[in-house]
Amino acid sequence: MTRNREVACASRELNDFCIEFRVHTLMTRMRLHAWLFRIKALPFISIPFLAEARRIDRFDLVYSYERIKQEAEKLSRACGSSYHNELAQGM
Repeated sequence: MTRNREVACASRELNDFCIEFRVHTLMTRMRLHAWLFRIKALPFISIPFLAEARRIDRFDLVYSYERIKQEAEKLSRACGSSYHNELAQGM
């Protein structure tokens, strides 16, 4: 695989993971707002567990964020050592 193809593939994968992360964080925010409304409107109902907010179906926000970091590192390695070193310092 040429370097350009490797960079394009890694970039696409990172972009896909970032889009998925953004969509699910938006869904999580909406879920938290719904919970807040429910807690205010119906204070006698049990309060939901906050840990449940990080998961939506099979999607886990914490795991997904770690995966984004891995994909960013993969892209930086494909771009060359100078990019990889800059990213490693930022993380």
